[in-house]
Amino acid sequence: MYRDGICRLTDKLYTKTVQFFDINYQLAQADDKAQIFEGYCDFLNYFDASIHVQLTFINQRANMQDFARSIDIPIRGDEYDGIRREYGDMLKGQLQKGNNGLTKRKYITFGIEADDLRTAKMRLERIEADVLANFKALGAQAKPLDGLERLEVLHSQLHPDGQEKFHFVWADLPKTGLSTKDFISPSGLSFSNDGKTFRVADHSGRCLFCRF
Repeated sequence: MYRDGICRLTDKLYTKTVQFFDINYQLAQADDKAQIFEGYCDFLNYFDASIHVQLTFINQRANMQDFARSIDIPIRGDEYDGIRREYGDMLKGQLQKGNNGLTKRKYITFGIEADDLRTAKMRLERIEADVLANFKALGAQAKPLDGLERLEVLHSQLHPDGQEKFHFVWADLPKTGLSTKDFISPSGLSFSNDGKTFRVADHSGRCLFCRF
């Protein structure tokens, strides 16, 4: 993984990831829904055979203490403290009756084959600009992930219980002689005898492959 968010998977395969957010599709009028759907189809058709593409949807139980701290609004001792308390109480109320403590994140990862990092970087940046423009046309917010953010996402998937915090800075690499993979890898993966399921810590998983 590189600082700018490019990840080299093999000698010639490089990828980048963009996080995108929901739009008010359910509340839109019928004509607007049709326009959004057509725009989304055009967006998917943008990726030609030379681009590897993967959509990732993560539903993960959040650490409620960390989540509560993230929405806490500190008091500043001025005339707006009443508003801060009211808004903070509203956010905490929504947290308690909301989505059962689940955080939902959506990503699109695209990759290309190139002979070197410089060549890959130029094309990936062009694709990224097109992807962001497509999301903007759909009315959806989107942002590219840098290397640290991508590592944090991967770490959260490989440590699903959330007990082991992600600790990494780029300066650690030359000091330790480790690679970025060493900072996100779990202590181990356990696979069933039939090869259908696997375990990470106390969590079990299974992968299904569908061909369309």
